Amino acid sequence: MTLSVLASYAFADEHRDLPPGSRLMLDSGGYTAWTKGIEIRLPDLAAWYRSVPAQRYAALDVLYDPAASLANALALRELGADVTPAVHAGTSPAEVDRIADHGFTTVALGGLVNRRNSRPDADGWAHTCLDRAAARGLAVHGFGLSPSSAARLPLLLRFDSIDSSTWVSARYAADTRLWDGRTFRSYDMNVDRMKITALMRHWPGDWTPMLTRHRADKDHPNSGASLRQTRIAGAASMLAWGQWLRARGGPRVYLASYINNLSADADAEVNALLDAIGPGEPREEPAA
Repeated sequence: MTLSVLASYAFADEHRDLPPGSRLMLDSGGYTAWTKGIEIRLPDLAAWYRSVPAQRYAALDVLYDPAASLANALALRELGADVTPAVHAGTSPAEVDRIADHGFTTVALGGLVNRRNSRPDADGWAHTCLDRAAARGLAVHGFGLSPSSAARLPLLLRFDSIDSSTWVSARYAADTRLWDGRTFRSYDMNVDRMKITALMRHWPGDWTPMLTRHRADKDHPNSGASLRQTRIAGAASMLAWGQWLRARGGPRVYLASYINNLSADADAEVNALLDAIGPGEPREEPAA
């Protein structure tokens, strides 16, 4: 089994190599720049993209400004970066056709999880964009998508790839998300500890630090080992869910925020746990 990771230019100074065979998507850090007022220079971003081999590179999107986003994608392409332009919920789905008209073969959909758009409206918008992308032969990536309900599965299965940082939520006791052999589900460490213990009894290794994690305060902190284990468990669990999706014709799942949450010495442990608990990676079809 191999890692599948999304790394952001916002944390380029923390970037590191992944084990051989890992899959990597690079993100422009546009959302971080938008929220924190950081300026990202296109030549610098293009240079980073050219220097790091990856399966996909996200263009520098400007939230809710499709003209500026497309202009950035075109400029990055001129600078030698093969990028994926993004369209955000609330923007006209016709932007998908506009991107295809400029010769791009991939598109990303963003803004599907925010307060500007209701879930039904955002999902309906996404289906319309996916219809247009399919008609134009564009592969589609979904930013920040993760399981929320069975009703949303038909939407997720339409993407070629998605990314999510939901796996990191395992560090919060009330939302510890783990693969239970059938689904990537949320547990409350404070309520469901016996269920988690029963599940992890079948996992290789000693998970005592994670299973004894508690509501911490300055006088009774948790150990660093407990946080590390929750992150390893969350990462392997989300990758296992990704294997389940791909076996059903769904998307590849990239772990967002992986590199800045786990160091290189955890990579082998994540892969080993995935080997033990995952449903298995579907066989890759040879290129035509």
